[in-house]
Amino acid sequence: YFYYNNRVRQYRLPCGTMIMNSQIRHAWENPVEGYDITRLQEKQKKKKNRLAGIISQEEHNGLLVTARDDGELIVTRGNELVQRLNSGITLLKDGAISGNGKFAATLSYDTFSGSRKIQYWNLDTKTKDKEFFCSQDISSIHLSEYGNWIIGMTEKCTWVLNVENLSESWFNEHFISNQRSKLVTYENWVFRKNAVNDIYLYNLKTREKKAV
Repeated sequence: YFYYNNRVRQYRLPCGTMIMNSQIRHAWENPVEGYDITRLQEKQKKKKNRLAGIISQEEHNGLLVTARDDGELIVTRGNELVQRLNSGITLLKDGAISGNGKFAATLSYDTFSGSRKIQYWNLDTKTKDKEFFCSQDISSIHLSEYGNWIIGMTEKCTWVLNVENLSESWFNEHFISNQRSKLVTYENWVFRKNAVNDIYLYNLKTREKKAV
């Protein structure tokens, strides 16, 4: 059983077939009796392998069900992959959409060996293109206008990732954002302040500076 907002779905694990899809208000308040393998519990430490992205595993009648930290539920029989399901319960800390509306990025709430997971999505094809890891200190993320730069914020610093070549840069400041805390970007340009608080444009690719 997977519980969503005002909806519950039931799957038959051996074949991955959905056998029920019903609208039930607050269905999670009255779950079926069973073992919830998607919940991380302290008593399950011996079953966790966070480096492999595994939260918990349960075996029944020759089927091994694995719950991953990205919300996937994987069913295997020996070395055979029987089914891969998405439970839709991944906890997110933040998300962003590129200025052109073609790409999105999500930042995981959970941390894995000192890092947070970033998933990068193509909104035209509705598919996940890439996955990255960033420091667990990053609490919010932004995307540039064309989605080619991921920009993360810690309490005092800014982290920048080039999506194409995976090069990273750190800045001991926050870039300038608007009143809704959304970074202002144009192509490869962001706004920064110098030592005397004058605003200038900064090119993330060429490192060129322009006075405003």
